[in-house]
Parts: sequence; structure tokens; C-alpha cells
Amino acid sequence: AGQTFLGNIGDNPFQSTSYYSLAVAAAELFKAAGSETFNICETGFNAGHSASAFLAASSNSVYYGWDLGIVPASHTIATMLQAKYPGRVNVEWGDSHATLPAFLAAHPEHKCHLLSIDGEHTPSGVFKDIEALLPHAEVGATILVDDCSTTRKNDAAMLAAYSGFGAAGGKVQLDERFRYATVHMGSSG
Repeated sequence: AGQTFLGNIGDNPFQSTSYYSLAVAAAELFKAAGSETFNICETGFNAGHSASAFLAASSNSVYYGWDLGIVPASHTIATMLQAKYPGRVNVEWGDSHATLPAFLAAHPEHKCHLLSIDGEHTPSGVFKDIEALLPHAEVGATILVDDCSTTRKNDAAMLAAYSGFGAAGGKVQLDERFRYATVHMGSSG
């Protein structure tokens, strides 16, 4: 009692393989277009499962993450990833609704090639994270929004927020080919 459930892509072989494969494909596209680095911007580092998949996907991946840092393993895993991928892992600790805008204000030229929205699991949290990162998304960037299935109550609300964001701004298109949901998955994407 009193514990908060924190899922991760490590609990879901389909999701972890999909994240890795999408990152490989996206990194190759940007590399072919002349990009020297493949910047990943993620809210919600947690225990670094998706960060590990993204970093392993390409030798030119550079990870930028924003997380509360409340999972006991978060800081240790971030340090381990920084040792494994020197100069390629950057994690800001604290509320992403404060730390992310501060980082982007300090680095207005920063561009993201892959965005992973997995921070605050509420419709307003998803909306705020996308709203902060979208101006820094490179044209053609991939956006992953975790826990947006239609099978769980809060997930459906987050999917509606994400879909509404795209409709309101016209800059984000939901590609149904890559959406999946099943009640048997630990973390629906």
C-alpha cells in the first residue's frame, strides 16, 4: 500500500522492440539527410529502459531526458548510461514542466529528432510536454506518446489530449499504423 505503480518498456517485449526499431529507422533517415547527431528528447526517464533502447539504436544518438528522479534506480542508471555512452546522456532532474522550459530557453537552437512523451501521465501533462517540445522538433521528427491506449481509463484521456493537440495545431498527425493496444501488455503505447 502507498506505492505508485511505475511501468516500463522493459516489461513489454513488443514495446521495447518497437521503440528500438523506430529509433534505428529515424536515426538512419536523419543521418542520410546529413544530420551529425540524432537528438532524443524524453520526458520521463524513470529507470532508463527507453533511454537504453534509444541510445543503442545509433552511435550518433544523444539523449536528453527530464524526470522527477523519484525512482530509486533513476540516478544510478543515468550514471551507468553516462559511463557506457560518454557525452551522449543528459538528464535534468525535477519537474519537467519547470526544467524542460528552462533548458529550452537556455538552448533555443536545440532540435529533437525523436520525442518520447512519458512523463506526467495525465492529459494536461502530455499536452504540456508536447507543447514545450514541439517547437524544437526537427521537421520529420518521430513522437512517441506512452500509455495512450483506449483500454484503460486514463490512457484514453491521454490519447484524446494527444489527438486534440494534433488537431488544434495541425503540426502533429497520429499515425494509426504504429498505434497498438492490448490489455495483456504491461504498458500500452
